[in-house]
Amino acid sequence: MPLANPGGKPYNAVVMIDRDGTPAGFQAKTHFFGGEEKMFAPGTSLRAFDTSFGRMGILVCYDGEFPETARSLALDGAKLICMCAANMSPYEDYHFLYMRTRAMENRAYTLYCNYVGDEKRFHYCGQSGAFHPTGRILAEAGTQEETTLYALIDMEDTTAPDDFLNYLHHRQPQLYHPALCR
Repeated sequence: MPLANPGGKPYNAVVMIDRDGTPAGFQAKTHFFGGEEKMFAPGTSLRAFDTSFGRMGILVCYDGEFPETARSLALDGAKLICMCAANMSPYEDYHFLYMRTRAMENRAYTLYCNYVGDEKRFHYCGQSGAFHPTGRILAEAGTQEETTLYALIDMEDTTAPDDFLNYLHHRQPQLYHPALCR
């Protein structure tokens, strides 16, 4: 949704409404695709926030294609990362694969909600999904019609059967390019 920006152009943002109907947090899109910068201002931060069911973060569409965005949310304590998107052909498989990967990389549940159907010159490809922190697919939507997905999520269950692939724990930031540590 467009969200007012006192400094100029509105943000392209997703707002999370908590169970009691109050806004728990929002995220403005930080990475633009296909000329969006002509209409929107970029978000200036990536932060997790607390909800009645646990700490979570939001990604907006193209933001999920950058590993650093989900990693930033995970390092800020997110156990659930939701991405809302309007992904279109010919990029059908990208977001589904990225969000499954982001779950594994960050030991967080990821939820991906994508628009489906035709609008003007675009075909939006659906394929929404829910992923366990080990990458297991919990729910998956088709490519042709709207649907509601259900998945059991236990916010305490963000561990793997072993600790061999604990990417957050095994990071070696001192080795990474300084730009990744700013």
